[in-house]
Amino acid sequence: MSKAKKVWLSPQIKSQFQAIPELQDLIRDFIEYKKENLKFNDTNNYINIRYLIGRDVPYDKDPLKLEDTYHAHILEKGSPSHLKATRRYNFNKQVDWTSNYALVYCTLWSEDKLPHKERSAFGILDFWLDAHGQLNTNSKFRLQEMVDEFERAVNKGETMLW
Repeated sequence: MSKAKKVWLSPQIKSQFQAIPELQDLIRDFIEYKKENLKFNDTNNYINIRYLIGRDVPYDKDPLKLEDTYHAHILEKGSPSHLKATRRYNFNKQVDWTSNYALVYCTLWSEDKLPHKERSAFGILDFWLDAHGQLNTNSKFRLQEMVDEFERAVNKGETMLW
């Protein structure tokens, strides 16, 4: 059985739940991905999720270099970006799956010696519909504020288990 994950949702994400109700499913799928609970069927498609997690990498280059902050590109199963990605790259090339949608998250700074998939606390910061267009200095400062808020919430025990 996979280890439970502690999750904190930013106020930004909570407000987006009303505009994008499917975001709750996406976050559930993201946590299952982090718990490594995603299942495959014979044709190399995920069978228990609606959203596929594509390229999942840190923000480690300017203008948006932030420690322990990542973005995972999201491809809705059956969407044009999903079909294009899976035609070009098989499931072993997840790092090459990209789209213009990204879930922005951070991990607990005190667990920095663990690979990011093995960390137990995640702050879901934002969901970007224009992931490539939002890479700017203003985004960096706003995300840094949310990362700081996440760290304070974890220290106060204000996370939920998933």
